[in-house]
Amino acid sequence: MKGVAALPESSERVLVLGATGMLGHRMLEVLSEGFVVAGTSRSPAGTPPSPGGFFGKLGRDAILGGVDARSYETVEACLAYFSPTVVVNCIGIIRQIPEGSDPIVSIELNSLFPHRLAASCNRMGARLIHIGTDCVFSGSRGAYREEDTPDAADLYGRSKALGEPVSNGSLTLRTSIIGRELTRTTGLLEWFLSNRGKSVTGYRKAVWSGLTTEALSRVVAGVIRTGTPSSGLYHVASRPISKYDLLNMIDAELDLGIEVVPADEPVEDCSLRSDRFLEETGIGIPSLEDMIDSLRGDLGRYDEWRTPDGLS
Repeated sequence: MKGVAALPESSERVLVLGATGMLGHRMLEVLSEGFVVAGTSRSPAGTPPSPGGFFGKLGRDAILGGVDARSYETVEACLAYFSPTVVVNCIGIIRQIPEGSDPIVSIELNSLFPHRLAASCNRMGARLIHIGTDCVFSGSRGAYREEDTPDAADLYGRSKALGEPVSNGSLTLRTSIIGRELTRTTGLLEWFLSNRGKSVTGYRKAVWSGLTTEALSRVVAGVIRTGTPSSGLYHVASRPISKYDLLNMIDAELDLGIEVVPADEPVEDCSLRSDRFLEETGIGIPSLEDMIDSLRGDLGRYDEWRTPDGLS
């Protein structure tokens, strides 16, 4: 992908928490190119991935099973077993799943868990990279910077705003993502692909400034490789685009034959400014065109990988 350098070999041991999710599985794949990596799954320990699927190509040892963020002792046991130098937290409860309306689960995993994890990483001398979200903002104005106060009113945004560790070797990267999924159809991209040959609604006044999961994973690889930034809160974003224009761009690039019908409601702009991240790290963000172009190579292989249990 243009804009992000290839990964060199490294002695870093990277643990990806939530490695079967939309971001986590791609993070595991990309980081495996240059680091010693393992990812966690809630599936029982010892559950072998089948050879022909996504996790099969990474090897039996790539997934550490039986790790449940709601049973924190399993996370601590995993940290002790793998002894990571870097932990990437891709665990989170999103709006689109049933648990997203449960305040107990949302606060436990989105708010409390990242801080418990940060404390564990600090004790063992590991760096934590936590993936945050632009949804901590209401979307009333856009072009948000790190110093802007989160003002989301919904459970998801408020719970995520409370779960942003930023000190003692902990780094939170606020962003937004689209990407392929192994099991669900909860994200924008998988939903859009499921509507091949049909018509969908595209919001002309809903503005997005995110990355593909591959692009974000390569940005995280750059952060691990350079060690910069080591802690704090940073925004990682691309140029703003309406979701209507984004869907049309994906449709044109992937030749999906989808009619995107424009709508002017809702009005929401959660776009982020990533000037500070770019200036301090020198890590480039690929263009939207390059990121969308890279999705073409995913079409065939995800058709083979997508399964009901996600561990094929």
